[in-house]
Amino acid sequence: MSKEATGENGAILGGSDYWSRVNRSTFFGGVMRRESEANYHETLREVGGRAGDAVEEIYDDLQEHSKQLRSIDSGQRNQLAKQVRGLYDVCRLAGASCGHSGECVALLSLSGLFSNPFGDERAVQNAIRKIKNNAEFLPANAWS
Repeated sequence: MSKEATGENGAILGGSDYWSRVNRSTFFGGVMRRESEANYHETLREVGGRAGDAVEEIYDDLQEHSKQLRSIDSGQRNQLAKQVRGLYDVCRLAGASCGHSGECVALLSLSGLFSNPFGDERAVQNAIRKIKNNAEFLPANAWS
């Protein structure tokens, strides 16, 4: 008479009852389509997709209400930025896209509300060249 392998949870290894018992005590159990399955990769991918969708929705809301962002308490903005970074981490773990997470954090820190025309070296060099080539800005031989 053969005896089937029984796990510590009292269920036959690999059976649906086994996975149901294992999943009940884990995060995955609550997010899987069926509690008795063991397709963790697919479940993680779905969770990552949901996290990415949440970031996109947050981004759309921030864009729509960008003029009111300054009036929101900085603590609340920082808390939302922390949540966005957490959602980004979930996306990264799951290999899901999370394209606007950086923009969300920038908007929430209010740094995304201002554009600096001299934000990179090339822009600074272009501005210097324009000034050098326009005699109205500087006296003759100033850049020699």
